[in-house]
Amino acid sequence: MALTVLSIALVIATLGFQNALPREVAFYREREPSRVRDLISTALVIVAVNSLIWTAILFLEAGNISQVFKDARLAHALRIVVFALPFWALTAVIISISRGFGRVREQVYFQNIVYPTVFMLFVVVGAFLKLPSAFVFGAYVATQVLTLLVLAFSAWRIKLFEFRVSLNLRLGSKLLKLSVPLMLEGIAGFVMRWTDTLMLGYYRTSEVVGLYNAATPIVRVLPLFLNSVGIIYPSLAAILYAQGKTTELSEYIN
Repeated sequence: MALTVLSIALVIATLGFQNALPREVAFYREREPSRVRDLISTALVIVAVNSLIWTAILFLEAGNISQVFKDARLAHALRIVVFALPFWALTAVIISISRGFGRVREQVYFQNIVYPTVFMLFVVVGAFLKLPSAFVFGAYVATQVLTLLVLAFSAWRIKLFEFRVSLNLRLGSKLLKLSVPLMLEGIAGFVMRWTDTLMLGYYRTSEVVGLYNAATPIVRVLPLFLNSVGIIYPSLAAILYAQGKTTELSEYIN
């Protein structure tokens, strides 16, 4: 249940940048390449600050959230996993930026391979050593930290973009105008995907939620191949639009 709450916070912490950045990065690469660096830096700063704010809010309100779901244990779990939020949010944003450069390697390797593999190794070690359940929550935080560090190192090594701290308010406001509606769309999509889990958490126990969430990923594998095509679509469409190739864009859509 704690991870479900954290997933909701991720949607808000990233402000819809996960969907907006692939389009914006691809667009600026074609129209104004000199501003791509400022766009990326601004996005990273905004998400870092916003995710830290929501980390503090969730940590302080963990008790009240646990009362909503009538599970006192949720507060303890949430106060641990909440520290993964900034790292998870920045990982998501960097992956979105890489998609703006027409790359899917970062999403496939770091989101779909590195993260689940490292977390599984932590869980196996914890089970073998018979460590308490709190270890799993700590392992989740450690996994998000390691994933971000490895991803950042990979992006730096291949010089995908430069890491620097700068905030362009004009670019930031423009990006927010585009991304906030996408964030609302993301929240709506999240509600559609996770209403069953939230309802189970409210009416039943955490054990039931855990069993249910162990089964549902099997079903979510079905649209995997369709979604893999959709990952690269926004950046390619933005490039064609920026180049004024509306005919090719229409053919691409159809």
